[in-house]
Amino acid sequence: ELTHLMWQDNDVISVISMYWNDANYYCSNLSLGGYSNWRLPTSIELEGIIDYGKYQPAINTTYFQNTFSDIYWSSSPAVATAPSYFWYVDFSSGSESARYADNNNYVRCVRE
Repeated sequence: ELTHLMWQDNDVISVISMYWNDANYYCSNLSLGGYSNWRLPTSIELEGIIDYGKYQPAINTTYFQNTFSDIYWSSSPAVATAPSYFWYVDFSSGSESARYADNNNYVRCVRE
């Protein structure tokens, strides 16, 4: 499926884990490839790059070379009643769940 999204890859910071607030700030202030309109992806956007035919990592490593088999933050809040919890994708298995913002997870920024 063609999404018209550009994903961050091959960048040193994409292999560093951080709290959700730091991840959101990092993506919002990223200047990469001549672009400065980067952001933290939604959970649906992250789900869109999962390759369920692969495992550890559950992603096409031809296109996403620097992906750990671990958890990556999304910008999507888990529920309105728990504003400090955000959805994530675990690229070890391709699963998705929610996690408290004060956990360290990996980051992959996106832009349209």
